[in-house]
Formats: sequence, structure tokens, C-alpha cells
Amino acid sequence: MSGNSTNLQLPYLSPAQAQKHVTVNESLRRLDALVQLAAVSATTTAQPASPADGAVYILPASKTGAAWGAMATGALAYYRDGAWEQIAPREGWRAYVQDSDQIQVYTGTAWSQSALRSALGIGNADLLFSGYRNISFPTGNSAGYVSGRYDWANRFHDHLLMSCNYVPALADAGFAGGTIPRVELGTALIEVRGSVASPGLIGFWIGAVNTAPSRRVIVTNDQLSPEIDNSMVLGRSSGRWSSVYAVTGTINTSDAREKTTITPLSEALGRVAARIKAGIGAFQWLEAIERKGTDRARIHIGVTAQAVEAAFEAEGLDPRRYALFCEDVLTEEVEIEPPRFDAEGKIASPGRSETRPILEPDGTPKTRKGVRSDQLFWLLLAGGP
Repeated sequence: MSGNSTNLQLPYLSPAQAQKHVTVNESLRRLDALVQLAAVSATTTAQPASPADGAVYILPASKTGAAWGAMATGALAYYRDGAWEQIAPREGWRAYVQDSDQIQVYTGTAWSQSALRSALGIGNADLLFSGYRNISFPTGNSAGYVSGRYDWANRFHDHLLMSCNYVPALADAGFAGGTIPRVELGTALIEVRGSVASPGLIGFWIGAVNTAPSRRVIVTNDQLSPEIDNSMVLGRSSGRWSSVYAVTGTINTSDAREKTTITPLSEALGRVAARIKAGIGAFQWLEAIERKGTDRARIHIGVTAQAVEAAFEAEGLDPRRYALFCEDVLTEEVEIEPPRFDAEGKIASPGRSETRPILEPDGTPKTRKGVRSDQLFWLLLAGGP
């Protein structure tokens, strides 16, 4: 039988042993070092000249000193009663490192924070670059990151990034620079920024499969706007806003420097306007009648897109050549491959879906027709009585 316990190497009392208190006290001292293990540092290389009694250090490879130099890399250097004692860690031991404010785990060969995160199921090692610190949360084939920075040196800005399936290489204050996009999925990020020199900002970033994301929408203290001019649509054919509340109307670009020369409307367009005017009347939405009943559904004034379409065609004109007439294919998200889970219930594959047109019974794409009211009004105004 060994004279020490297997894991903590606590000395056992022997039969008929003299001065048993010495052995017991030795075990208590070892427990005092290892229970609720807290190390002063895992990076201090020079053996301290005047350490506090009971101090524990995780020894790095470049350690120096009369006692430390003879100890193994990764060992615990325990100072008590004026002397250093080496304690060999075992795989799975955890320690709180005071100077870095981290918890590390011993893998059997080295102390590691990433190993602890992996054991807890919350991802990879810290990635440190340009003052940023990241924590990863991998799920299935993707990797999500949460990172943040505050630069006290120049008070440039405070930054928080939350991303899915994207590993940023933050070369500067923005999210430009080198990137490592994933190929299985598209990428998405949410950026939260505060600055002493400019208003706060929330940015929404999107990237297609195998591409780095770019910022698409920004929110500041006085605006919500697309990042790229004249490139995004608000809503979609199968995802409409029910109402838009605003104090003033929309501002539509009408700069003559960005248009061809305006020419008078043809006589045929004048007759189109007259035909459309004849079709103006009152109506109720069928969906509103279904929800509220005929007596409560509100009455609207307008025309149908089909009437506008027929007016153009009656004059031999193609309504689709005119921006006031619209016809959009209705779409839906269709699951191509369901997500798969492993035996532990974790995502093994996130699955795939794609946007497909909704089909009519005859197999043709289902569409919804509409008009741009502002352009229709101009036609009716210019079309005469």
C-alpha cells in the first residue's frame, strides 16, 4: 500500500507511528494549497523574493530562481513556512489565476483556459487581437463569437460584436481586414458601438455562403437606414408591413441631374389614365372582412392592379414597362435538409433551407399584383378629365 493518497498525495498515518500530528498537519497544509485552488499567476517567470505565506504559482516554461529552476514546467509552486514546495498537478485540476482573472484547467500536459471552455461546451480559446477578447460558442457546423473592446488609452470607442458562422480578424475599429468565413452557411453579425466622438451605432451585417459579411443596416440616435445606398428593399412580396405610421410622407429622389429629359405623355397614356379613373371606387379587404365581418371592415378608396393592367393593355401598351405597375412572385422558406443531432442532443448538422416560389394548383408561380400609388397619381393628374 502506498504511503500517500492517489489524487492529492496526502500522507497516510502509519500503524504505531510516532508524532502522528506531523503527518496530519502535512495533509492539512496540502489541502490548504489545493482546495479552492487560486494561483497568484501563471505567467510570472522570476521566483518572487518575498512571497506571501501560502502563495501558489503555476510555473511557466521560462521560470527562473533557486527553487523554481529545479521544478517542472506547469507544476504548482507552493510557498509555506519560508520554503517552496513543488506540487505536481493531475489532469482535470482547475485553478483561478488572480493576475489574469481567469480559470484554467490542467490537461495532463499544460494549463489551459481553452480546455476548460471546451469541457464546458462553450467553445475555443480566447482570441486576442487589437485589444479585443472573443468567446466562441460553436454549434453544429458554425461558430458564433461574442467580443468586445474598450480602449482606455485613446478613448476611441467601445465595441461589442455578436456573430454567427464568422471569425473576424478585427484589423481596426471597423470590421474590415482579414476574415475567415465559413463555407457551410451564410454569415451574420450584430455590431454595437459607442464613441465619445460620434453617436452610438448598432450595425446589422449579412454575408452569403462562403463570403465575408458586410454591414447592411445601421441604427444611430437619429436614424435607421441602409448602409449601402439604393440597394435594399423594405419588406418583400410575402412579408408585407400592414401599416406605416409617419408624420410626413416619403421623400423620393427627383433630381433632374439623375433623370432623362421629361417628355409629355402620349395620347395613349392619356386614354389609359381615363380608363383607370373610371375604375376608381370603394372596396373592402377580404382578409379584414374575415377577421371583423362586413359591417366592421373598413372601406377603402382605390383601384385594382388588374384594372390598371387592363387599361394599359386596352391601349396596346405593356403595363410591365411602367414602374407604377408591379407583379411579384410570392415565396416561402422550404426545408431541404432537417437539422441532425448527435447522441448527446447537440447539433451535428444545422440543416438547409432555401427560398422557393409558392405554386398555384397548375404549377405556375403564385404572384401578387400592385401599384405604386405616387406614380399612378401623377398619371391620373396628367391624364386630364
